[in-house]
Amino acid sequence: MRRFDLSEWKRSPHLTDLRRTVAGLLAEGRHRTALDEVLRALRRDPENLDGLFVALSVLAQSRTTRLASPEPLTEMQQWSALLAPITTACSACDARWYSTHAVLFADNDVQFQPTNPIGMQCQKCRYTLCRDCLKAQRPTSYTASVDAPEVVAGSCANTACDGRGLSVPVLPTGRPDATPMDPAAIEGVLVVRDGPIRPTTDDALAVVTRFLPLISDDAPLLHIRRARPGP
Repeated sequence: MRRFDLSEWKRSPHLTDLRRTVAGLLAEGRHRTALDEVLRALRRDPENLDGLFVALSVLAQSRTTRLASPEPLTEMQQWSALLAPITTACSACDARWYSTHAVLFADNDVQFQPTNPIGMQCQKCRYTLCRDCLKAQRPTSYTASVDAPEVVAGSCANTACDGRGLSVPVLPTGRPDATPMDPAAIEGVLVVRDGPIRPTTDDALAVVTRFLPLISDDAPLLHIRRARPGP
């Protein structure tokens, strides 16, 4: 699964069935069902650019909106391997998030400079630093006024890159730990827990869907075992 590249995605002037369905669900605050619809679409076509953009639109909803939703998103949904192409990862500490910048810059007519960005990125090679790593890179001044404006900046540590430093937008970098494969080629997954306690289906799904492009509907593909001394 390749990372989502905004330059390859073109907004269709007509609403697709998926976008229409998701928009209706979000209007009702049903975030969990909306993302389930997107994940089912990506399960059939993991590199569907419109599906990935719609997923990012769901995940880009404000934290307050998502928490107040009658159907808040689940951890398993949010970190599904099917969403790996739209994930942004810090190059220094591997912190991960879903950047809203791809949604804001979709029409190439938005320009802004956030004063407290969640991260910054090299626009050439996508070397990315999260907010905490940007702070760690910047020396602390003990003489500056507490109300003095902070200049947020960072440099690209990729020696092979001649980019101009870090800036916004912060676009998806992808997740290297998600296994790229065709979901239709997966015939079964063997899940084994070390010890006598057999994992539950929910336990197994939480791990499997994080690294393989499957969804909760694929529970029948899981073969759960418990390990015993000797094997």
